[in-house]
Amino acid sequence: VGWYVRRVPVQATDGAAGLFAGKRYAVADLFEVRIGLEGLAASLAAVRATRGELDDIAKLNAQHLDAGDDRDELLRTDIAFHEAIVRASRNALLCETYQRIVGELTDWRYRSYAEPGVPLRSGREHAKVVRFLRNQDPGGARAAMNSHLHRSYDGLAEIEHEPLDSTDSGSEREPEWRNQRGIL
Repeated sequence: VGWYVRRVPVQATDGAAGLFAGKRYAVADLFEVRIGLEGLAASLAAVRATRGELDDIAKLNAQHLDAGDDRDELLRTDIAFHEAIVRASRNALLCETYQRIVGELTDWRYRSYAEPGVPLRSGREHAKVVRFLRNQDPGGARAAMNSHLHRSYDGLAEIEHEPLDSTDSGSEREPEWRNQRGIL
């Protein structure tokens, strides 16, 4: 007699199926979310990454710089570099969301490496991110990552207006992130 409430577990979605089911997002929309996620990831990684993770991130950038004009290797090392930083954030939801967003940009990323100067500039910008990560500077790491990603975003033909600049934090202080050195 009476009413009973029963919790039914939410069905897990496979990969990007839930987020992108039947939808196509503009590259600019995906980039805007990517900038927000990776800026946050870099900020968190600055206080949460282990010395070993920082060494691995730096090695991935060295491999990226050594890739020359090999677009397959440039893409592989770029993906690995960015994923390593996202993993070092120690935020499982951020990692999962990032994977769903960035997978949609793979073809665009590959094509971007055909443009003269992009591979070298990318490696140099990665090096700035590494420097802020090693200095455990969350604001600097976020700003360096945002600046790196904004350069590509600003060049998108589909942007109809002047894009917002998320690289200047003004007088805002970076949040005091909890140092979660555990492994995801």
